[in-house]
Amino acid sequence: MRKLCLLLLFAWAGWVISACDVLRSIVPLPEPTASPTPTAILPTPTPFPTLGQLEYIDAAYCLDPVINQIQDEDELNFLRFFPSGVVLDFNVANHGGCAGTWEYIAPYVEETATDIFSHGRYELSGSAIRFTLAPPGSDVISGTVMGRYEGETLILQKQGAEMTYILIFVGGQP
Repeated sequence: MRKLCLLLLFAWAGWVISACDVLRSIVPLPEPTASPTPTAILPTPTPFPTLGQLEYIDAAYCLDPVINQIQDEDELNFLRFFPSGVVLDFNVANHGGCAGTWEYIAPYVEETATDIFSHGRYELSGSAIRFTLAPPGSDVISGTVMGRYEGETLILQKQGAEMTYILIFVGGQP
């Protein structure tokens, strides 16, 4: 009985192997993969130009509600750039437009006030500017802002919209 089972097993194995040979003759094997065409390694495109020599400014800018067609003028947004590369971003209740509100808040806007204002570091080169921001009291970066520096104005991409800031303060401590 064992011999008969063993004989049947070998016969079945031979039949399977011969069936595979028949299938191989029906379906041809695929061609070998061609060697890839050699190409030069291309640089990864960047959405922001590589900055050259960094520059620093000592200025404050206000998000102008008229230029940006903002209906709610109860609060104004300010950016304060320090010559050390620190930037502060904050909103203040409107006290008579950008100039009046800046006079009201200026004494409190110090470079070390990162516990009460959003803050980060900026990079400026030519007309290109970008900066990171972290929430008050934290060093965890929550976003990056990019744009153009045109001296009297900043044109920034913030939260998917183009925003125009106007210069309201230059030089020294407020």
